[in-house]
Amino acid sequence: MAEHGFWSYAQRDPDKLVLIDPMERRWTRGELLAACNRVVGGLRDLGLEHGDVVAIDSPNCAEFFMMSLACTQAGWYLSPINWHLAPAEVAYIVKDCGAKAFIGHERVGEICAKAADDIDFPTEGRFAIGDIGGFRPFADLTEGQSGAMPENRAAGSIMNYTSGTTGNLNGVKRPLPPPELEPDIMFTLMAAFLAMFGIEAESDNVHICGSPLYHTAVLVFSSSSLHFGHAVVLMDKWSAEEMLRCHGRTRKPT
Repeated sequence: MAEHGFWSYAQRDPDKLVLIDPMERRWTRGELLAACNRVVGGLRDLGLEHGDVVAIDSPNCAEFFMMSLACTQAGWYLSPINWHLAPAEVAYIVKDCGAKAFIGHERVGEICAKAADDIDFPTEGRFAIGDIGGFRPFADLTEGQSGAMPENRAAGSIMNYTSGTTGNLNGVKRPLPPPELEPDIMFTLMAAFLAMFGIEAESDNVHICGSPLYHTAVLVFSSSSLHFGHAVVLMDKWSAEEMLRCHGRTRKPT
């Protein structure tokens, strides 16, 4: 087992706090690990294979990390979508990236539904965080799936879209690491860049995320914190008042 990496930490110390989501639910490492493992099982049952893509259009939430941690340990791409985009732009990204599953959040439910309908996205591959007409509940993806570590793990990646200069959004699709490179090793290497800033692994640091996870740097830094053994507090959006309130949210309730 690798020394670092979220999946390794979660197996060694499953009871440690790892995430506080915008709804103020406190997730332990073991809970988040089991959740992302169930997502892997659900997506494999849907037919996803190595190198396939999952698109997600959602504000900050625990499910965003579930999808990221699932895709990056199962050899898939996760393509985050800016949830401020119009239906036509969302439809373009979902179709252009070749997504086999599309995860939408009810806050942008009408946009997600119109985008999916406009490109005739298969109903069986639509999943809603909350309630979206024509989308399956997110629970359908995980119900009955095992929370144990999946077999045949492989490092996946994030496929972001940039504004570009061609009139269309451009996907940045980098080659996946070799299948023999374990996800734990791959994301240990990714997280180790935090050491350049004097940050130590497993040092009870807390990463407060006040920006949208669809941004490249935001997802990289918050995920690196998870993979370096730190807890993450997800804000719905930035405000000075909420930042001050979040400052104490990792303390154990008395």
